[in-house]
Amino acid sequence: MRAWRSQPRIAHLTPLRRPGGLRRRDVDEVVDSLVGAGVTGVVTGAVGPHEEQVFLDAGFAVHERLLLLRHDLAELSDPSLDQHSVTMRRAGRRDRTTVLDVDTLAFGDFWQLDDAGLSDAIRATPHARFRVAEDRSDSGTPVIGYAITGRAGTSGFLQRLAVRPDQQGRSIGRALVLDALQWLKRRRAHHALVNTQHVNERAAELYERVGFVREPYDLAVLRWGEAP
Repeated sequence: MRAWRSQPRIAHLTPLRRPGGLRRRDVDEVVDSLVGAGVTGVVTGAVGPHEEQVFLDAGFAVHERLLLLRHDLAELSDPSLDQHSVTMRRAGRRDRTTVLDVDTLAFGDFWQLDDAGLSDAIRATPHARFRVAEDRSDSGTPVIGYAITGRAGTSGFLQRLAVRPDQQGRSIGRALVLDALQWLKRRRAHHALVNTQHVNERAAELYERVGFVREPYDLAVLRWGEAP
């Protein structure tokens, strides 16, 4: 649990996997404790069908459904960029402000990350890769995209991908995704997962072009109480 987008009265709740799965009484206890602390609304992270039903039974409502896609990492294209001015490199702390600027431009209000959310995305898995794409010909705002990839055991996750809207169409997103998948394959992951909004057709098409396949079920983000 943490404050959602630094709003102290809205909580962001992410269930962790545990033996036996999520239970209704777990959700009730957490919500009761949050209400006692003055929280007026709760937003969940993306959850699967079982967790979704538990939250629904506890009085939550679906805020948005997300496509879930999977890649078997069997055949991967070259992630290199054709444009000589654009390169990919490891992100550092000095890139965080610019990365968040890219994120704000790329996503609607509800989905934008703040600094705490960016840290959560990086720390969500035991092993992570944080990369940026930069245009060396642009001395003002060289970082034009970024990706966060995570690995837990043999499972890989494309946690976050964003490209500045005015730079889309240059294959920056494709290069970042393929770079992430190559890293997961080198680390002996067996598959990679990514989710995106149903309305984000451009992202879904990108993922499918590089070999992702839609899973037969969706994920869901749910809310309770005051909506952010």
